[in-house]
Amino acid sequence: MESKEKKVTDLNTYKIGDYSNCNEKITSIIRKSHNIIVFYDDADHVCWEVNDIDHGIESACANKFCEIMDSVAHDLDEKNKISIRTSICGCLYTALNKETVKEAEDAFLEVHKRLKKLKTPYEIKSHFLINTVLLTACTCLFAYYLANDKSDEIKFFFMCSSAGTIGSLFSILQRNTEIKLSPKDWYIFLQSAFNTILGFVSGGIIFLVSKADIAFSFAESNIYMLSLLAIIAGFSERMVPELFKNIENSNFN
Repeated sequence: MESKEKKVTDLNTYKIGDYSNCNEKITSIIRKSHNIIVFYDDADHVCWEVNDIDHGIESACANKFCEIMDSVAHDLDEKNKISIRTSICGCLYTALNKETVKEAEDAFLEVHKRLKKLKTPYEIKSHFLINTVLLTACTCLFAYYLANDKSDEIKFFFMCSSAGTIGSLFSILQRNTEIKLSPKDWYIFLQSAFNTILGFVSGGIIFLVSKADIAFSFAESNIYMLSLLAIIAGFSERMVPELFKNIENSNFN
């Protein structure tokens, strides 16, 4: 990446396909004006050409640009990489238009803050797994609190529901590489909460259908068997829907 200075009247005359002063082919123009142009060359490098720009400002812009580009995480997904690169190039153009070195460096502050907030896929997955583990633990403790000093049936219901959340956690840990997540914190939390609630409900349903003698009646009085079935229901996303489908076919068809 090099700075180029070419004494021309108007850099706005550059078009895609033209060659810069250093014989670099312009394949995409990011921003341009009469004295500044920022563009991609045919090697997909970011380049710029200026006319009548203070060398101190240009040097500060180049240093800041390289510093921020180097700080972009290599394991960001392609969509975020393209977006952040476009933003940095826009900041470069804005900085080159400033009148002082400080103003030029300050032009990169916004994109620098954005970079700090960006999460890599590994960070997103880690947050999701931690949220899910914590929510599972909190749900089990809350269920224990609700079942305390209650009848055996209430205790068994909450035990099965808690077992369902544990099964759901096992499922997430087992297939965490396949799960696609949004980088937004609220979405990560909602996804964790959804999986925990689904496991809790699935475990509770296993207890109810067993007590109602609709299915799994062989485990009705065996809490260990019911808990194991609840874990399987939480682990398998298809078990409860398939159970409902079989019940519907048996009783309504």
